[in-house]
Amino acid sequence: MHICCVYIRNSIHSSSEFAHYDLRYDIMPLGISYISASLKQAGHTTEMLFCVPGNCNEGILRFITKTPDVFAVSVVSENDFELAGNIFTLIKKHFPDAKIFVGGSYPTLVPELVFEDKRIDVLCVGDGEKAAVDYMRQLESGKFVATDNLWIRTDSSVIKCCKSVFTEDLDNLAYPDRAGWDRWVVYSEQHKISLERGCVYRCTYCANHALSQTAQGRYVRYRSIKGVIDEIEHIKKSYSAVKSVYFDAENALSDIEYFRKFCLALADFNDKSDIKLNFSLKLNFTPNLLKDGQLVELIKQANINWIHFGLESGSFEIRKKFQRPYYTNEQVIRFCEMLKERKIKILIHVMYCFPFETKKTYGETVTCLKKCKADMISLSWLTPIKNTKLYGQLEGALFKKASMTEKFRYLSMRWRVYKTYKDFKEALFLSAEPLRYFDKAVNFYKGLKEKRHKKDENYKRKAKEEFDKGNFGRAVKYFNKVHITENESWIYGDRAIAEMNTGRYKAALKDFDKALQFCPDEVYRQKKEECLSKIKEAD
Repeated sequence: MHICCVYIRNSIHSSSEFAHYDLRYDIMPLGISYISASLKQAGHTTEMLFCVPGNCNEGILRFITKTPDVFAVSVVSENDFELAGNIFTLIKKHFPDAKIFVGGSYPTLVPELVFEDKRIDVLCVGDGEKAAVDYMRQLESGKFVATDNLWIRTDSSVIKCCKSVFTEDLDNLAYPDRAGWDRWVVYSEQHKISLERGCVYRCTYCANHALSQTAQGRYVRYRSIKGVIDEIEHIKKSYSAVKSVYFDAENALSDIEYFRKFCLALADFNDKSDIKLNFSLKLNFTPNLLKDGQLVELIKQANINWIHFGLESGSFEIRKKFQRPYYTNEQVIRFCEMLKERKIKILIHVMYCFPFETKKTYGETVTCLKKCKADMISLSWLTPIKNTKLYGQLEGALFKKASMTEKFRYLSMRWRVYKTYKDFKEALFLSAEPLRYFDKAVNFYKGLKEKRHKKDENYKRKAKEEFDKGNFGRAVKYFNKVHITENESWIYGDRAIAEMNTGRYKAALKDFDKALQFCPDEVYRQKKEECLSKIKEAD
């Protein structure tokens, strides 16, 4: 079978019709690439389609070289899912017989919501390498059965898996299909390798704590060091231009012995190689780095010349609120000093933590960053993810509007830091980048507000329909989902009448009081008296 693997990035705003130059091997999407590699290993053929807002139109279809039997679509975020709708429409229009297979972290977090789109034939909840191969086998035979990690829509029913499972032996997976991206990539000197899946931490803003509950088995999984070194060898043989490798290894330091062996293996690889590679490492900062002074020296010996880590906020108060692992600003600053002493470059990730950010917490972050003197600062606006703890905590404040002061703080943060230790021109150039992320964040909150409004209007319409039909129980159900404003006090009144008709007199009485508080309507006053009478009769 032939499968077209579709990767969507709604965060890229490219003006070009086909955004070839937006993808590099060091940001190559590993998830869909592992799926493609597994399908090829099983005897199928695949090709990649790279979709961004600037090319999600009829023109993108010219890149498809062979009629697909299946489109495997990777959806990482809610924004990506919105753009995926355009792809689904194009697929159904031009390839009506093709099946749509959707997977990724967003469908895994909210499968019921995603599968409401009837254009989706198969939904993958969790790891998809084995599940994708299993589905293709069933599609070929025309016989569908319950399969781990899959929800399958047939002509007559939906077959949901009994369980989802994590892929525990990562070494048995085929290397990600880099060759599939060759036509989309123009920079091939740096490649990316993942050392692990899952995360040991449970930060409330991150999807990891929610994803860890979606399947059975070990969530945090590591590859063997030999498997990683073998993949480096594979990349080196396949791409003669490669000069460096970027490791996604956030949990590497949770096992100090593993990290030590990893660094030694990289040093040994370069010692035996005719051309030495440079390495970059993304990790979670931990004070363990400071307890063993040899670790930073090992990083240098391994020729790791860039370290990426997340500070997130310089405020201990905010870090504690987000359940970040414990560390002090002084420890972070000391770590950066140790890296600088060995001429290892630093990239620090930070967030503007709206709506929690204050002048004090902001100042603490800026002060810490100034002392760290990072070569680069990656700045983003806190964006809640559905089904995470933070999203639930923020439900009442999701639509709070950022003040001009907060916007200015965000846009000027990097400038405030860079100007203290960088050349003026370089500081100015590097400080302009957050504008792109800020637009994305503003669009996110604006989109949430628009979605909330559409949902409210839909719930109000359904509630009114059920109310008029006398289905008061269902009317209450829909009224409860509406965010009620002062100028919609009629909702309190109508919900109170519906509650009274279902015997929920005390709840009705509270709603009558709220309705009369904003609108002294005589009908509601009379109904309240009727409700009081029913309460007395019941007593």
